Amino acid sequence: VWAFSNRQDWDEGLDPETRAEVHDKLTRFMRGRWFEPPFGGEIFTRLLLGAFDAMAALPAGPRLLPDVQPLDLFVTVTDFNGHPEILRLNSPPEIVETEHRLTFAFRDAPGEPGTIGDVPDLVFAARATASFPGAFPPFGVAELDRVLAADGRDWPGRDAFLGRVLPGHAEDAVLIDGSVLANAPFRPAIDALKNRPARREVDRRFVYIDPKPGIRSVKVNRGGDAELPGFFTTVFGALSDIPREQPIRDNLEAIEGRSARIRRMRRIIEALRPEVEASVAKLFGRTFFLDRPTSSRIAAWRARAVERAARDAGHSYSAYRQLRLTAIGKAASGASWKDAMRDPDAFLAARDLNYRIRRLRFVARRLATIAEGDPAARLDGVRDAVYRQLARFLELEVHPDPAADLPALDAETDAAIAAALDACDRPDRRAPLLAYVGFPFYDVATLALLQGEGFDEFDAIKIDRISPEEAQSIRGGGAAATLKGIQFNSFGAFFSRAYRENDYLWGRLHGAERLIDILVSTLPAPAALAPGVVAAAKTAVFEAILAEEAPRLSQSAALIARIREEMASAAGKAGASGLD
Repeated sequence: VWAFSNRQDWDEGLDPETRAEVHDKLTRFMRGRWFEPPFGGEIFTRLLLGAFDAMAALPAGPRLLPDVQPLDLFVTVTDFNGHPEILRLNSPPEIVETEHRLTFAFRDAPGEPGTIGDVPDLVFAARATASFPGAFPPFGVAELDRVLAADGRDWPGRDAFLGRVLPGHAEDAVLIDGSVLANAPFRPAIDALKNRPARREVDRRFVYIDPKPGIRSVKVNRGGDAELPGFFTTVFGALSDIPREQPIRDNLEAIEGRSARIRRMRRIIEALRPEVEASVAKLFGRTFFLDRPTSSRIAAWRARAVERAARDAGHSYSAYRQLRLTAIGKAASGASWKDAMRDPDAFLAARDLNYRIRRLRFVARRLATIAEGDPAARLDGVRDAVYRQLARFLELEVHPDPAADLPALDAETDAAIAAALDACDRPDRRAPLLAYVGFPFYDVATLALLQGEGFDEFDAIKIDRISPEEAQSIRGGGAAATLKGIQFNSFGAFFSRAYRENDYLWGRLHGAERLIDILVSTLPAPAALAPGVVAAAKTAVFEAILAEEAPRLSQSAALIARIREEMASAAGKAGASGLD
């Protein structure tokens, strides 16, 4: 605001209908007390509590996630004073560093009653993460205590929550906006992937929202023709924009790196396939594909394949065995570990749950590859059996003793696979049978590639961004052409309700368009929608949003009318050109 106050044309970009409102509020702001936050902390806290009350008063709809999938929420917060963290070194043995980054985690676990968190807990996180330095006063638990006490509200889970998110210094912690150091908590979201096991064929997407890509939150114009950034530009960039933007790039690169490793592993598997299939065929002889698959035969074939894979691997099998033992040993009891030392192969055969999960995921990936190359192959029954049994094994991951039911579940799985294969035409049995029985050969060669990933799937993760730059069906130009809040260093919406309504409405329209684009991108390569289908779907969604919001947005009648005019114009141009 200080930067704009010295410009004669500071209001040049304002809409005529909002110029008076913005001018009045900005003038009052400039005449207010300097060097104090202009927005009240306790007022903001009460607004948040009121928002939760309003949501609680409305009827709750059905849970939108599948029953087996949890909902995780990660909120970044900056601990202004910091808290000590011990780091282990060679010399000296340990040092104490100050850590300022915090992440508050909430979870709505499937099957558990309640919500993702108690209202005071969520208000605490929301108020802390929104404390933009200078705009709002820093947040501390005492503020929330005062507001709750004044309103006669209880916080029964206070001590448990504070002990979890701020152990040891909750009462004295001073918290500000989490985006000061990490604008998007991508790392916790990446780590949460291991808790999202696929029980059926999936298209993995990591979707993030960037409402104003390329537009800095704090921007001060340079004076004259200076080639280097000036004093305020340098200070604001170093303290605000650069720290909050860099982690996003780092984490996106981490996701792409993981996907690249998965793609590399799949290429290795494809290169191994001819040799492995030849080894399996030689091991079982010419009658292998002629014999009717039964549970007992498949169990015997699997056992022989494990023995041959171990023998063919030579000395490298010892390293492979140790990898599997180490993975189990982290959760094994002392007695179990003694069993492993006496007969490691028998121990793995009886207790390695992850091996079973990898095997079924591998077969599922092979079935997907077959379907891509040969749509006529009738393997739906095998696919259903694989994912049904995979779900059974995944359920054991949270069992107190995951290996307790493995022998019985192995027999059940062999029987299910045998029945599904028996129902297939004989030529169609070959590939899934080779994948299921021959898996030990592949696992020996590829297990080390994904160690430490915490991710046993064979599908890469695709990254999609939701932003105005990719949503231009109604109006081109991206954020600069549609959003009003980006003015005044991204504080423009604080000075006008019309601006807030504008950005809220465009946010819904942009988000809906990008979600349709993402859904369409999941279609397999050969598939194509009829001309006009996507455009018609977007138009229908846009109209539904406008109809729903028109009665609510009291300052946006003219905006909604303009958007409808632009939609009609865009539809006419698309129809004339034959484009979808």
